[in-house]
Parts: sequence; C-alpha cells; structure tokens
Amino acid sequence: MASIGTSWNSPKGIRTFVGPVPLRGGETMLGIRTGDSRIFQLFHTEAEIEQEIRRDTVSVEVDARIKAEKEAAAATYVNQRANLDRFIAQFPQLAGAKANAALTKKVMWSGVYIPRHEHVEQRVAQGWHVETTPKGERRFYGPDGRFLTEKDTSKIALDYAEFLRAGPRAGGKRRHAVPSLSAQAEELRKALRK
Repeated sequence: MASIGTSWNSPKGIRTFVGPVPLRGGETMLGIRTGDSRIFQLFHTEAEIEQEIRRDTVSVEVDARIKAEKEAAAATYVNQRANLDRFIAQFPQLAGAKANAALTKKVMWSGVYIPRHEHVEQRVAQGWHVETTPKGERRFYGPDGRFLTEKDTSKIALDYAEFLRAGPRAGGKRRHAVPSLSAQAEELRKALRK
C-alpha cells in the first residue's frame, strides 16, 4: 500500500502520492503529482495508485535497459568503425576513399542487406581466414571448409579480412605509404648519379 508522500521515478519525472484531493461537489479522489506541478492525476482507489507505481517502475527499468543496449551497440559500432578506419588509413587518400566506399557498400548476404565490412567482420569472428591456392587465387575459407573467392566478395574485402586476422597492431603503418617529397628528391638524385 502506498502511503501519502511516497515518491518514485517515472518516465515523466519524479511522482508523488499526495493523498485525497478535494473536488467540486464535495467528492474526493486520490491524486498523484508529477514534479512540482500543481496538476494532479486522479484515481478512485489505492489499488489504481499501486498499479500506476508498478507501471512507472517497469517503464523506468525498460527505458534503462533500452538505453544500456543502445550504448552497447554504439560502443560496438565505434569499435568496428575503428577497425575499418585503421584499415583505410593504410592507403593514400584516394585509394582509402575507394576502399571505404567498397567496404561500406551494402550487399545481400543470407537474405539481408549489410555493409560488406560487417559481413567480413562477422565471418572473421566465426573463424574464417584467407588462403592462397597453388594457382595464386585467394580464397576466404570458413572453419567448415566452405570458401568465397574474390569474385564472391571483393579484393578489398579479402584484404580487410587479412587485416582483421592480423590483429589490432597491424594497422600501425601505412601499407601503401607515399614517400615524402624530400625522400622522392633524394631517390631521384641517387638515380641521376648512377
């Protein structure tokens, strides 16, 4: 039983059971006030008040759970995007833009459209890896022996899979680094001296 002055959290804010509220005509009803408002939500019985308290409590718990799930999903997305950004940072600007476009393009896998990089990340998490055949073809092999070729995914997707399998420290240096102008000039001088 809720006693007069009982307060609880609700999606609308802190609510308080204020007790009987006199109405015109001499009738009284039980009232709940939200925050500092002078407006009351009126109920006939204390059972209705108890039901309202339970409803508000459950709503607050559900809202907190949804918020936590959204924050966890956002953190996962940031982590996934960090892997993708580290991979793309290995390339010169134009090549990086092309790699980003190819990996963020949505493709259909198992009847669902998802970005290509998410597909690769899911497969790598399941134990898939890239191997080169004796003929020089690269294949994306699953733990059960199934495989995808470059034609099934893309060359950049297989490069990204290899990057993910190499681990988080693999993205430290540019794979296709462009030498500075002074380094290019020094190489040209050496070539001209010969």
